[in-house]
Amino acid sequence: MKSAMPQRSTAGAAPLMRMVEPSPSPPTTDVGAQGFDKAAFEDQPVRRQWCAPPFVAPTHPLEEDELRAKLLLNRIRRALGARRQNWLQVFASFDHAGNGQLSELEFERAVTSMALGLSDQEIRDVRTFLQGAGSCLPVDQFGCALHQMSPDVVKVEQWARSTLVELAREAARAVRASGGAAPGATVRIVGLQSAAGAKLNGSEGVVERWDAGTCRWVVRLSDGLCKAILNDNMTVLRRAPAKADSDASDPDSAALYHL
Repeated sequence: MKSAMPQRSTAGAAPLMRMVEPSPSPPTTDVGAQGFDKAAFEDQPVRRQWCAPPFVAPTHPLEEDELRAKLLLNRIRRALGARRQNWLQVFASFDHAGNGQLSELEFERAVTSMALGLSDQEIRDVRTFLQGAGSCLPVDQFGCALHQMSPDVVKVEQWARSTLVELAREAARAVRASGGAAPGATVRIVGLQSAAGAKLNGSEGVVERWDAGTCRWVVRLSDGLCKAILNDNMTVLRRAPAKADSDASDPDSAALYHL
């Protein structure tokens, strides 16, 4: 016979707080419910991210011939990137033996065909530097040299760039003072000799910009057409608007072309 439990009076008393049981802790056994083997997992090797070793610049200065060749190779690298040319494909078309090596003539013709802005002498200088005493130039050797960047080359290019900028500013001031062609000037086309160009003689237009790639001024004629005209084939009718020196922070090569 069950004894009656004494009833506790709740009148006037604070309500009882209900105890919340803690959530069960995860199993500590080596093998869980899903078959997870903790010991086996801990024995797995830790994957580490591989990083290339830092580049160590050479401490010895480059010889003059080597510096010149590497400067030319850097020009080739930038030109290939700007044109998005596949030089391997071009070299393969000139590799008649199919052995991954180019003769002197094949290399010079391959580089010339890509129209990278190098003279014949500059192409020969690059070939002589890479070829050395060998009779042929391996294609992979050209590729390795193409992607190497010497700190000496970077210093020389930075110096040359800053020097040319200052020269361009001085030359631009001299051109503006003399009333030469500049963006905004009104000009008349003269002296063209070709059959198509002779029809433009006497036409007037406004200079829009300088095209450094062709070393010509882009002139918008009265009919709206734009023509690339040499400086010698233009007569300035009205000077360009005055331009403050502060606006010439990034001068082009137009003034240098007239030096």
